[in-house]
Amino acid sequence: LENKTILIYAEQGLGDEILFASCFADIITKARHCVIECAPRLAPLFSRSFPSATVQGAERGDINWLFNAPKIDVQIAAGSLPRFFRPTLESFPDKPSYLVANSQRTEYWRSRLALLRPGLKVGICWRSGLTRGERHKFYSELTQWGEIFKSPGVHFINLQYGECIEELREAEDKFGVTITTFPDLDLRNEIDESAALTACMNIVISASTAVCEMAGALGVESYRIDPHGVLWDTLGCTDRIPWHPSIRLF
Repeated sequence: LENKTILIYAEQGLGDEILFASCFADIITKARHCVIECAPRLAPLFSRSFPSATVQGAERGDINWLFNAPKIDVQIAAGSLPRFFRPTLESFPDKPSYLVANSQRTEYWRSRLALLRPGLKVGICWRSGLTRGERHKFYSELTQWGEIFKSPGVHFINLQYGECIEELREAEDKFGVTITTFPDLDLRNEIDESAALTACMNIVISASTAVCEMAGALGVESYRIDPHGVLWDTLGCTDRIPWHPSIRLF
């Protein structure tokens, strides 16, 4: 790759794109130049995090942008990068983060959170936006979080993307807890803004979703709630995820 330009093209879901981005720094050092394709909503975050690469946001299946891209010598799917850069558990770097949130927007959200009552700011996400088929087995309902909501000295911040107002209201009524939601933030589509808010959290508690991947990629301490059994991305580990040193498994 020394004198070549490589295209890394996106695949799978948003959380997968964030996960496999953990290998971008490795390949950037090997190639003359890297062109990174990603979901458009990830482009600002990826551009800031990997400034020496050309980052192109594109909807899945759209190849028109390639006509104006640098000449591509070789290509690889983002999900194939670990084959070369993470062949063993020992090859996973013990670095706390690899994505960089917008520092100005992080300060903005920190100032808004400071208006809340004192206490730990804990971001929560309990399910994916896609729960059809067998996927519902991987997630809980927010009304099952009673023991978590009993934690003293905690202010809970909603990081759940998509329509969830009724679920939040039901949990608040059942447990007498306040869960702060920012209605002016589109957590599904304004990913760079969502990353800035996530970076302000003391802890994130989440199911295995893009929210948890984002927290891990930003180096935020996180607790991931897993179903019984071992998910593929744990690579056999039972208490941690090799990709994200800041995430603990439960």
